Amino acid sequence: MKSKLGIALLLLAGLLVARAQAEEGSASNKPALALNGLCPVALVDMNKEVKGDANIGLIYKGYEYHLSDERAKKMFVADPDKYTIQLGGVCVSCVAIGALVKGDPGMFSVYNKKIYIFSNAMTKQLFEKNPAKYLVNNASAPARKMHRGS
Repeated sequence: MKSKLGIALLLLAGLLVARAQAEEGSASNKPALALNGLCPVALVDMNKEVKGDANIGLIYKGYEYHLSDERAKKMFVADPDKYTIQLGGVCVSCVAIGALVKGDPGMFSVYNKKIYIFSNAMTKQLFEKNPAKYLVNNASAPARKMHRGS
């Protein structure tokens, strides 16, 4: 019981920091750069960090994605939801406790070929220790190799 309370308190502290950061960043209408400029197609399909090219980028659902080449861009355009940040950009660890907190698009993990973002390093670390715990709807999915971005 104490560990659950401790985790909840840590998440709450992280939520407050994330909210302050989100309010600070919301003054700009420019889309946020997703995945630190890494190519989402390479992350999802090859589990590799490949630098994307800003000249081969596009904006989708409020995020700017950089693709590594024209082939990757065609794949992204054909199935954007496969390659984009899940849960509308909300921190996956926070959703598990009923909080809708915007995640940092540069702090991510790829799990079961899906990209999830986090509000802070602590929520990312908690997710990476036990992803199934935070993906209630996917609890029966087999664990697969997880890529730990930035």
